[in-house]
Amino acid sequence: MAPTTPVVNNPRSPLGTALEWIGFTGTVGSGTSAINVVDMLEADLVDFTNMSLLSAKEIQKLVEAYASRKSRTLQIGPANILRLKQLVYWIQDFQRIDEEPSLGDYDQQSFLKALVRAGERQIYREREAETAEARAKEATPGKLKGETHFFEWEAALTNQLSIYMGVLQVPLAYVIREEKKEDDDDSVESVYASFQEECIAKCPLEGHAFEVDSRHVHQLITSYTSGQPSATWIQSVRKKQCGRSDMIALRAHYKGDGYRRKRIRQAQNMRDTLHYKNEKAMPFEKFLEKCTYMFNLFEEGKQPYNEAQKLEFLLDKTADSVVREDRSAIEAAAKINPSKWPFETAANHLASTIKPQKPAAALIGAVGGAASSSNSLDLTPIMRDGKIHT
Repeated sequence: MAPTTPVVNNPRSPLGTALEWIGFTGTVGSGTSAINVVDMLEADLVDFTNMSLLSAKEIQKLVEAYASRKSRTLQIGPANILRLKQLVYWIQDFQRIDEEPSLGDYDQQSFLKALVRAGERQIYREREAETAEARAKEATPGKLKGETHFFEWEAALTNQLSIYMGVLQVPLAYVIREEKKEDDDDSVESVYASFQEECIAKCPLEGHAFEVDSRHVHQLITSYTSGQPSATWIQSVRKKQCGRSDMIALRAHYKGDGYRRKRIRQAQNMRDTLHYKNEKAMPFEKFLEKCTYMFNLFEEGKQPYNEAQKLEFLLDKTADSVVREDRSAIEAAAKINPSKWPFETAANHLASTIKPQKPAAALIGAVGGAASSSNSLDLTPIMRDGKIHT
């Protein structure tokens, strides 16, 4: 005999399951006009894709329409109204990271928690939107005046675009994000510090929403390059009115191989000539600024220094006569626990031990007597009683 096809109950659609988990049950109407509540809602809401196009106001209007019907009247309580709106936000969050909404990994309890999180994120987005325009104007990167300013300008532009929200309520910084390079390991799953960061990394770079957002970014970039030599490099893509194309063109020029080699040569020159003698020759704070700038140049040139190399440079380039004891202590402590002594920690420690340069009058007044005791060497945090304390 041929095998009998098993009888399977027709399961709910994903939207129907979500509505049941939210708490919709029972029927409305009477007699032959009675209809299951979930079936009625599904007929109007259709599916997740259709719901992604709705707003909270449209959900509210639908709820009010159900309540005012003469037949099949449906009164939806405040809790379920809120959950219906949260369902819209939850679906839209999947849009923001270019994924299809799915109930695959959820049960009812975890799903309701996910709706709450989606609702909270929407509240925060709406609050930020209230002040976004003013904050974005304050964060303007200004004109892109030349190649020496590009990296700083790019960072400032990214910061401004992280304030402006696009059509899908994703920061416009997604439009100019740099995609993974060919040599990046795709098997390593990215870890994001926040959902907003994930949205910036994954929001689709195609479709109507992207076209609107990229046109907005294009208008900003055009205003920042207008009247500057930098405008030349986006001339060929100007007709596209696409901010992403603009940034690709600017990066190709300012961050290309030729310019990268130029940055490396500049960094190498600083590496060979930069050193700290004393506060009179160069304040230690200025020395640290130059060190950081040099490290940034190497990183921009794709030859970044790691923390151990940064620490070695700092100690090698600081005069023995100024910090001999502290330098030895840091070197010893770093060998015991390298992670405890990154460049920044060591730099801050040395800065706290270096005496600021005193004016000539102050030095004359300090000669002799009790005043000379004020110039005695302070014990450092890691050198006490002739021992290293880590």
